[in-house]
Amino acid sequence: WLGDENTRTGIKAMLELKRCEEEEHRLSLERCSLQEWFFEEWSCLVMAIDNALQTPDLMYQLLRHKSTLCRVHQEWRHNVRDIPALYDLDNTWGPSEEDLKEWKEGQLEMVSNTIEDSLDDDLASDGDTETWSGDDEDLIEALEWVHMKDAYQKEHAVEGVMDDLNNPMASLVLHGTPKRGRE
Repeated sequence: WLGDENTRTGIKAMLELKRCEEEEHRLSLERCSLQEWFFEEWSCLVMAIDNALQTPDLMYQLLRHKSTLCRVHQEWRHNVRDIPALYDLDNTWGPSEEDLKEWKEGQLEMVSNTIEDSLDDDLASDGDTETWSGDDEDLIEALEWVHMKDAYQKEHAVEGVMDDLNNPMASLVLHGTPKRGRE
């Protein structure tokens, strides 16, 4: 094996394959752990919300945590969809489709209100009648998307509205501009 380049290359390739298989096994185990943790966290949150109905301050915090978990759920579930589970988990994460739909509707409403408030504040604080130069193309596109969303909601049933979140501008508005990776 010392004198044969092909043998040395083959041994290195076999060792690398073995490490890759070990890493795939670890990733599958981590995916299962992540999904189990999330399901447990969601179950505890639902139980806490049921028990906190009479405490408005606590309920507010729990609902904020619910919103955070819905956002995390969307991101995590999307990112681990290609990693096979080490054992059967029934693809259960916790939030129901109704919970996610409610969260998405709240996000769209929050975005619309934030943009409208921001524009109102800008117009009120200027006091001048200045023209908008159009330098912020992302904001203009986001406003146009919100306007289209509002028009669509008026024309169609609410069930189909949430599919519009696949629009790239919705992602930009909801999450901000993408962060650059570590270099």
